Amino acid sequence: MRFHVTDGQSITLNSSKSLLIRQLIISFLYNDKILEISNQDADDVKIVYQGLLVLQQNRNRSDFSTIDVKDCGAAERFLMAVAAITPGNWLLTGNARLLKRPILPLISALQSIGADIQSAANGWKIIGKSLTANSLTVDCAQSSQFASAIALISKKVGLEALTTIPSPLPSAPYFAMTQRMMASPSQCQSLQREGDWSTAIFWYAFLAVQTEITSLILNDLRLKTLQGDVIVADIFQHFGIQSEETVNGVRISKNIKAETGNRHLCFDLTNHPDLAPVMAVTALLCGRNVTLNGLQTLNQKESRRLDVLEETLSHFTIVKQRDSRSLEIWGENAVSDVAPIELNTFGDHRIAMAFALLALRYAVTLSDTNCISKSYPAFAGYVC
Repeated sequence: MRFHVTDGQSITLNSSKSLLIRQLIISFLYNDKILEISNQDADDVKIVYQGLLVLQQNRNRSDFSTIDVKDCGAAERFLMAVAAITPGNWLLTGNARLLKRPILPLISALQSIGADIQSAANGWKIIGKSLTANSLTVDCAQSSQFASAIALISKKVGLEALTTIPSPLPSAPYFAMTQRMMASPSQCQSLQREGDWSTAIFWYAFLAVQTEITSLILNDLRLKTLQGDVIVADIFQHFGIQSEETVNGVRISKNIKAETGNRHLCFDLTNHPDLAPVMAVTALLCGRNVTLNGLQTLNQKESRRLDVLEETLSHFTIVKQRDSRSLEIWGENAVSDVAPIELNTFGDHRIAMAFALLALRYAVTLSDTNCISKSYPAFAGYVC
């Protein structure tokens, strides 16, 4: 795998899929309009868009209409809540891995206010109808998306008080994003698109790891944003990368005065678990000893990410799970070379992007990179 990137190049990012997915659903519910999307948007955005089309076109039908969310956890959780209040009969389904991911706490919360949701062989049968609730409690120990799903329909069901447990929530900034967008649903359709910080981390890591390029411009990225993963800009100061907002986006550049020694670094990713794969690989390739904490939800993602990281990165350095919440990467012990090896990405977009960085130093090939289009279709234009 080779990267086609030059010094100072402007990099195309996908639009923030977290913002755009919420924007699509809010517009559908409160403006009765499905916003347009583009072919360049992430696959997850397209899945939500298609799901909303099914809901729009099949309201009040007596037979079951299928909403296939494939491997998109956000689509399953958010569209389940939307389907529960949309008159009609719905079969919510997805791939085998998705159907094993956590969702029962959300179902329990919806059923407590009268939602008709029943288990089916290949998903969930939902009889959509009008629901009313003044207050509701939802267990979000496994995902903050359960709270976001309820919040998105809150004004439709008259919900005034939503209690979430535990406190604080995992991935709390994502729920905060939903709350801020729901403060004015009518204005959501006019929100300006912006680049995705969960994707931008790849380019921060790329710049930190390789030696020939000193700066890049990440198009449409903003330092002032609703996206919690903007914390990437702070994190990568520890790896010698500084950020500056420009008219076109954010310029990232190597800071030759930055302290990049072997002091053991610790990061709490409770609120930012999607950053863990790239951060683990960055630690390895930069020769830094790093502990990543707050990873208790990582094995519930598109793959068992915590286990995958430990097993795969052990080919290159010392990596240990201290428990189900933490991963230690001893980058200073990284080997200089390995025999050519194919790495299994398990069809997981964030694992594939992280492991692609290993090709900057090692003779690795990846079992699947097409899965990266789930979050970042434009990635294919920078590699061969």
